[in-house]
Amino acid sequence: MSLALGIPLSIALFFGAEYVFRIVNQDPNVIQLGGAYLKIRAIGLVPIGLLMSYRGYWNATNRPHVYMRTLVVMHVVNLVTSYVFIFGVFGLDTYGVRGAAIGTTGSLWLGVILYMIQTRGLAREEGYLKHMPSRIDFRSLLSVSIPFGIQQTLFAGGLTTLYWIIGQISTTDLAAANIVVNVMLVGILPCIGLGMAATTLVGQAVGRQDPEDAERWGHEVVQVALVVMCVLGVILLIFPESILAVFTSELHVRAAGTAALQITLFVLLGDAVGLVYMNALFGVGESKRVALISVGLQWLFFLPLAYLIGPVMGGTLTDIWICQFIYRVMNGGFMWFLWRRHFSR
Repeated sequence: MSLALGIPLSIALFFGAEYVFRIVNQDPNVIQLGGAYLKIRAIGLVPIGLLMSYRGYWNATNRPHVYMRTLVVMHVVNLVTSYVFIFGVFGLDTYGVRGAAIGTTGSLWLGVILYMIQTRGLAREEGYLKHMPSRIDFRSLLSVSIPFGIQQTLFAGGLTTLYWIIGQISTTDLAAANIVVNVMLVGILPCIGLGMAATTLVGQAVGRQDPEDAERWGHEVVQVALVVMCVLGVILLIFPESILAVFTSELHVRAAGTAALQITLFVLLGDAVGLVYMNALFGVGESKRVALISVGLQWLFFLPLAYLIGPVMGGTLTDIWICQFIYRVMNGGFMWFLWRRHFSR
């Protein structure tokens, strides 16, 4: 399914990269550099789907170390090759933005190759690539994956819309937002990891027909996530300028992003609750309600509010990030309520 969906999407994105950037921003430099980057990254759409499939399998079978060691190798290769191609080390040409795309896309394909080798050796006896799934298997897969897939597609579309909204304010704010979003996406990785653990632990408890244990796992993983996010968030609160300096030497971009990066502490706390409960809810089969709530809050509340506060009322990136904080806290609250409601029936 990853191949069937990924290949046509990859082709469409490759040829439509510059068009996508024209929608987001009218700055010619943004269109030229962003389009070149996205064309190369489009080649990495297929491995992203495959990597997600392998990751789900190893986590669900209590062997996350396979996923972890593969991920570490991928990130190291990404870092080294991106640096080499961006700056033209070892006598190579300087590729700049395209070099970053080459490094990332190459590391994704490497990850797929490593997974195929490991899975063939460790999971061949468990049915890996031995036969096609049955119709019942496909129905079961689709019943869970379609709501989640729609949710993730709309979430990504919402992120692109957010970039468009911020781009209406200024290119400086857009550049700062890109840095803040990337730092935030790195910051929530522990929440994503804990969320996947919650999905596995809750799903196994449901399989044992032990609802009390399933409910307990959801709450306890959230508590761990809050502690982790507090530690990471305090770093953002105290050292925002130092973190921004790693990404850009432009002082006006740093100034635009400082307050937003500090607010990200509170955004991460909202994500600690929302992401873990969201993944735990997937473990008990609540994917449809989760999709409705998360997509509804993003598209019917946050994005209209961000557009009103930003381009319409003349707000800044900081004002939009305050809206982001409110939205993430609301999302966490709804996910907590849905979790409690599920086990009180």
